[in-house]
Formats: sequence, C-alpha cells, structure tokens
Amino acid sequence: MELAVYKTASKHGGDPDALLDSRGFAQAIAKLDPASDSFGADVEKAIKAAVEANPKLGVVKPVEPKPAVPAGGAPMTGAPGGKKQLGAEDAARMTPEQITKAVEEGRFTSYLGGR
Repeated sequence: MELAVYKTASKHGGDPDALLDSRGFAQAIAKLDPASDSFGADVEKAIKAAVEANPKLGVVKPVEPKPAVPAGGAPMTGAPGGKKQLGAEDAARMTPEQITKAVEEGRFTSYLGGR
C-alpha cells in the first residue's frame, strides 16, 4: 500500500510522507483492495482527493531567492564616464604640477565648487 502511494503521489502533487502520516488518508486507503484490478486507479483517486481537500498534503514548492537589487543613487565620482573627482586630501598629496594638470582636466571641479 505504501509503495503504491510513493509511486503515485508525485503525479498529483502529493507528498507521500504527509499523505501516509494523515489519519484521514490512511482511513481512505485502508478500504482499498490491493488485489483489485482498479487498485492503482483507486490509489490515484484517493491521493488526488486528499490533496484537493487538504493542500498541506501536497508537495511544498521551494521558495526562489529574490534577485539581488543593485545599489541605487548617482555615482559619487562625477558624471558617468567622466574622470574621478579629487578633493582636499588628494591635493595634499600632490605636487603643484599634478594639481595644475588635475584642474585643467576638470578633476577638482567638485572640490572647487564648479560644475
């Protein structure tokens, strides 16, 4: 009897362990005759009825993970595709020539309050 339930339960979305643990289902299949020609169909019918009457006897579908959400907001390094903006800490480490070049390239625009 149990083997028939295990073989048939998945066809109708049933969890064989939950079905066999159910008193109501056990009582329904206890009346079936394994020697009968219609035994297989009778088991299927009992499984289908039990799962429809009590969805908890069905297979639990796994929860799919939610896709990762990318961080929002504007880039903090200047305009997209633009050069990285520099600040006071960067200027403190640079030579006057490097600072002049960075200003010409527009890399101190944010620090100097320009656009």
